[in-house]
Amino acid sequence: LDPCFDSEKRTASLSVSVINIISTILGGGILCLPFGMRLAGILPGFVILIFTAICSHLSGMMLVSCSNHSNSNSYENIVGEILGKKTKRLSMLLVLSITFLSLVAFIIQLRDLISPIISDYLIGHELSSYGQNVVAFVSLLVITPACLVEELNGLENISIVSILAAFSLVPVLIFRWSQCIGTDISKLSLNLWPSSGMLGILQSIPLFVSSYIFHFNLLPVHNELVRPTGDRMKKTLKL
Repeated sequence: LDPCFDSEKRTASLSVSVINIISTILGGGILCLPFGMRLAGILPGFVILIFTAICSHLSGMMLVSCSNHSNSNSYENIVGEILGKKTKRLSMLLVLSITFLSLVAFIIQLRDLISPIISDYLIGHELSSYGQNVVAFVSLLVITPACLVEELNGLENISIVSILAAFSLVPVLIFRWSQCIGTDISKLSLNLWPSSGMLGILQSIPLFVSSYIFHFNLLPVHNELVRPTGDRMKKTLKL
């Protein structure tokens, strides 16, 4: 292992590792789930959700196992050890693409969430396109200091805040559901099955998969976990 099993560089407890993995999953992906359910239908969507969760868990454990056997502490180094240098360069390009595009998506979501708050409660009118872009730029500046932290363990408090923010949606959804109880059930858009057939299911799969992507942070978590035995990593992913 690199760092070695009992290295002092390993400072993350099991709970901190779980928090970091959860905060990675509870990003923009959860905002895609309602749309994914709408495309696939509730019943097929629930099956796809469980299936993608199982695949995500198994692929995560496979990634950790490959890291241990190849003595590599990053995804691209694992690919290089197994498939060679050319494939390593390709994997680096793919990881760069997915992380960059995820960053772009998160900034756009942040802009779209903050702009209505500024419009309704601060300035009293709708922001222009230029104003929304300024909001995106300022948001990027605000989160930049957190990006300079060398270890994920240093983001523990931010991860906790992100998890609490995600779970704060629960009472909002319950309240909205209570408002719909008295509504004529025929007026509610409740799709048990996909309205567009197999096409809807195929379109929903990337949305469900994206809601469980945490693999680019898995190896950094594994590298910082104290006593990273197989059982402790299984607990980290299962929790």
